[in-house]
Amino acid sequence: MQRRETRLLIAGAVLAAAAIVAWFLLSETNAPLERDAVRHNPVVTFDSWLLDQTRRELTTRDGTPVRVTRGEFDLLAALVQANGRPLTRDYLVEVISNRDTEVGDRTVDALVARLRRKLQTPAGGPPVIVTVTGVGYKLGVRTDAWG
Repeated sequence: MQRRETRLLIAGAVLAAAAIVAWFLLSETNAPLERDAVRHNPVVTFDSWLLDQTRRELTTRDGTPVRVTRGEFDLLAALVQANGRPLTRDYLVEVISNRDTEVGDRTVDALVARLRRKLQTPAGGPPVIVTVTGVGYKLGVRTDAWG
């Protein structure tokens, strides 16, 4: 009798493990599809802004251009592509680095501060860029990709 119970327990454990593996695989295959919707569409809207990744332009929804530097654009594009996932300062340093200059954490912080000023939301609205303590930054608003 004990052998049969042991076999049933093992069979149950195998089935439970298979269900967990199937759930994990499905969740992992859907996540890249959601990220790719933003990554592969040249124009992404978020809050009241449009980011055209092909033309490297940031505009308001009514078409008014917003002047951004190369570093600001690259940092904002990375945050938009992450679609709400936090990005570390180290990763953002790599995103904005070029071969000519040395870039550090404070450069990322300065670019974020400038972008926050340029992307201010109306009073009471959610901030566009959110600080994630101990990690870095993330986009604080929802993105909609179209193109």
